[in-house]
Amino acid sequence: MRSKNQQPFSILALSLVLIVLSYFIIGEKQIGNYKIKEINLVSDLMKSPPKKNNPDIKLKLPAKSIIAAKEDSVVLSNSITEVKNKILYVSDGDTSNFLSHFFESIKAVKQGNKVRVAYFGDSMIEGDLLTQDLRYLMQKQFGGKGVGFVPITSPVAGFRRTIANNASEDWKVYNLVNADTSYLHRPGISGYSFIPTLSPVQVDTLISGGNSSWAKFSATKSYPNLKEFYNVSLYYGKSNQSGTKLSYTFGGSKVVNNLTGRDAVNELVINKMSPKQYLTLNMACSAPMPLYGLNFDSDTGVFIDNFAFRGNSGLALTKIPYKVLKDFNKYLNYDLIVLQYGLNVANASMTNYGWYEAGMIRVINYLKSCFPQASFLVVSVGDKSMNNHGVFETDPSIPILVEAQKRVAQKTGSAFWNLFEAMGGKNSMVNWVEGDTVLANKDYTHLNHRGASKVAKLLYKHLMDEYNVYNASSAKKKLQASSPLTNKESSPSL
Repeated sequence: MRSKNQQPFSILALSLVLIVLSYFIIGEKQIGNYKIKEINLVSDLMKSPPKKNNPDIKLKLPAKSIIAAKEDSVVLSNSITEVKNKILYVSDGDTSNFLSHFFESIKAVKQGNKVRVAYFGDSMIEGDLLTQDLRYLMQKQFGGKGVGFVPITSPVAGFRRTIANNASEDWKVYNLVNADTSYLHRPGISGYSFIPTLSPVQVDTLISGGNSSWAKFSATKSYPNLKEFYNVSLYYGKSNQSGTKLSYTFGGSKVVNNLTGRDAVNELVINKMSPKQYLTLNMACSAPMPLYGLNFDSDTGVFIDNFAFRGNSGLALTKIPYKVLKDFNKYLNYDLIVLQYGLNVANASMTNYGWYEAGMIRVINYLKSCFPQASFLVVSVGDKSMNNHGVFETDPSIPILVEAQKRVAQKTGSAFWNLFEAMGGKNSMVNWVEGDTVLANKDYTHLNHRGASKVAKLLYKHLMDEYNVYNASSAKKKLQASSPLTNKESSPSL
């Protein structure tokens, strides 16, 4: 009896011994191609070293200069430098090699121009994070009403604050992961295509809802310029039959349309500057046809489309067909393409990202062929922490990856913003997670709404700083061009 009473205590004592021993015995191991991470079952009992708030650790920049693009060629310049937390630019202040088209488009907003930005990224911008605040700041400064492009539905629709969206569960969804060469299954510009359920119902049934696939969109009050829908257009693919009908309800009025487009991407204008707050779509198809999404904007201003795709390294963007992207560009005419990737290739054991660098160069060159008029901006991966013996510190591969992304920008003539350094550099993620104002999640990887808003404000400030430099440089060039002085007698450049 006494032995049985002592048995639980013996088991507990043995367990404690094994836990303590595990700290010293169980380490990181490599078995073939598989890696077993270090296990520390007593990490919560260990005392962490004191944290340093707001670290200001500079990256060690490469000695080689940056490559700047001029028109279709790539030219090496020995006078290019980087200023901390700035967009990269030529040392004489000339940003024309990087963002000139975007800046010129912004200048033309006062004449009624529409400026469009495609912001591609992974889970760091999912749910319109970062882009929602960048859009608000740009629209506050330059005008515009509308959230931009929105897919038919999204896995994070309930998380998004800038538009309310829900849909029936019978849509067949294809994306960058399961896409194939069939025109029905090829992804759209967001990385997704949506096929409604086949339901050749009568028009009366369609108007009442029937058994058709449906999607609903509601404007929100989260931002002043998103309270109503102004211009609304639907983008869809082609069908091999003419039996595809769309019923939509917009502001109480019900309309039925035949979708008869024959191009890779077709546009149906649903509304033109008659603001309403709700939109409902109902589909009736006798043959399958892909839908890509809707655009919500106004006649003038700045519009930023959020193209987030969880788990994407950026390399999969070439799976979006050339014709699809060219057709989208025909309708939306992008002025700036932003690429923010890297999180899904960061690996603490990785010491060389040459393969990723080469892959992203191919991606950007592919996108440049699809959007030949657009400026390009590469945003680096931010800081990401890993647990090292109970202490969170920067994943050692992050600075290496940032340098690879910088070279991608250099070799493709794209602008570059160092988000890692803008966050504070090495070990800054710890402060973003554990500071008085929590700016990131406990995974020490993803930003929360407050953190994403802070990054958006930083990016907006640096874009506007470069915009002001560009305007000053342009004004001086015009003054010099109109001056009767010769080049030798002219004032030196900035």
